[in-house]
Amino acid sequence: MKNWIKRFTKEQIQRVVFIALLVLVFAVFFISLSIASSKDKPQPNDPVLPSDPSDQDKEENKDPEENQPNPPAPIEKESFVLPLRGDYQVVRKFYDASSTTEDQELAVIQFEKTYYISNGVAYMSPDKGQFNVIASLSGEVVRVDESPIYGVVITLKHENDIYTEYGSLTSSKVKVGDQVMQGDVLGVSGVCEYDSVLASHVFFKVLKNNVNQDPEKMIGKKITDL
Repeated sequence: MKNWIKRFTKEQIQRVVFIALLVLVFAVFFISLSIASSKDKPQPNDPVLPSDPSDQDKEENKDPEENQPNPPAPIEKESFVLPLRGDYQVVRKFYDASSTTEDQELAVIQFEKTYYISNGVAYMSPDKGQFNVIASLSGEVVRVDESPIYGVVITLKHENDIYTEYGSLTSSKVKVGDQVMQGDVLGVSGVCEYDSVLASHVFFKVLKNNVNQDPEKMIGKKITDL
């Protein structure tokens, strides 16, 4: 044995020792790594820890409206507008027993030898000429009548059992069943035998639940305010 060792030089022995130590170091490293990995894996008999109660409380107390999509913005309801554009004159008032004497006189219509109270408002252009009559609200055309006494009369149906009526027209640009938008042209103003003292005008009526309303008081109001 000693003779066999003597055959190696000092440098060869040092090299062998270095390699052995290097192998030992790598072996220890891989063994340690294997032990650490086995500790990280859950064992079949490991107890299951309960969840944190505070997490459950947070989930129960969470606002149900959180993370919900924002509801769509409500559609803005229309407000009544005048049945004509531009300058105008009120030449026939809606009869109201509580109004002034002057307004009451403007709310009386003489047809032949009989006097009638006005259930609408007559609008006229300052130059007394013809003008386009427009829809005060969006709605459906439910009637288009032509009378030798009242002229062409167009009736629109709206929400909440509201109707608007446009009388004393010379012509109609719509027909029954049409859907019209607020501001659409319905026809052209004219004269009629029922109120023959007036020049070209539109006789505008508003009805709610089949009861006449004062159109002048409706202008600017939302349909839901009636």
